[in-house]
Amino acid sequence: MSLRDASSGFTILELMVVMGVISVLFGLGFGFMQGSASNIEIAESILRDQLRVAGLTARTRHLPTEVEISPAFENRPVTLRARILAVVGQWHMEPDERWPAGGLTPELYGDYEAGRYGFAMRPEVEGASLLTLTTEGKGFFDLRTGFALRIEVKLEAREEMVLARLGEAFEITLDADLRPQGSISLAGENGGRGSRISVGAERALSLQPWHSLQFIHDGRELRLLVDDRVVDRAAARGQVFQEGNEDFVVSPSYQPVLGLIDEVQLLAYEFSQTQELPFGLTLSSSTSRIVFDRYGEVVGAPVFRLADDSDEERILRLGAGGLLQ
Repeated sequence: MSLRDASSGFTILELMVVMGVISVLFGLGFGFMQGSASNIEIAESILRDQLRVAGLTARTRHLPTEVEISPAFENRPVTLRARILAVVGQWHMEPDERWPAGGLTPELYGDYEAGRYGFAMRPEVEGASLLTLTTEGKGFFDLRTGFALRIEVKLEAREEMVLARLGEAFEITLDADLRPQGSISLAGENGGRGSRISVGAERALSLQPWHSLQFIHDGRELRLLVDDRVVDRAAARGQVFQEGNEDFVVSPSYQPVLGLIDEVQLLAYEFSQTQELPFGLTLSSSTSRIVFDRYGEVVGAPVFRLADDSDEERILRLGAGGLLQ
């Protein structure tokens, strides 16, 4: 087990347990309410459940999430679904680490040294890439609807370097002055590769101190963060162009990182199971997307009006932490 600050957040196991308990309790409660609660009470419970999942994910992952509301259409009722983040791979660079990447063990080449949180790895200057993971045939490695990549790095020289790349899908690099840059390919209308979107920092990274870099595409925008601060962003609406047979590579051998890499985390945006509100119920909202920021707080102050065929209605507002009031 790595030596880590216990205040850094929940582990993935703890998050899975909490979300599992929420799902079980919601299922039990929903079955009970179907026989004893009004449609508005059932709808409010469903809304609370989706908000809880999105808010918890934002707080534990320190990344924005959202709940999407789709209005009733013909024979389909109002539906809700949370857009959350699932772990694709998380590598702590510990000598005894078990690799939680869908059961896959990546190829690792480098030397262990003291790191930011425990151990780190020094890539080989010549030879093999630090980390290589084959993604072909691995459905969990689907980043088309969005992803978040985080890398902890300590640099020791000023040269061009590649931090990580996934085929034509994305690449994050450092120029000769150590200015971070990132780019993604969006899918074109015919399914092929479309436009290439880039972001970059104006300020260079410093030598010796540890830096945290995040590269995020949420389906609408591409963002580059350095030490938890957004340094550049660009409109990038659409899906990532991903062929499905690329290797995910960290510190490739042709332009390795000159220094240490501690933690690499790769997450994929995905939707939770869609929840349907009872037929005959209407949900009027000031927004169709309830967005949580990286701290789990709701952006804006959404207001909801629930009403059913019996003319019963309820006005709900979102307070701190996404709690309905």
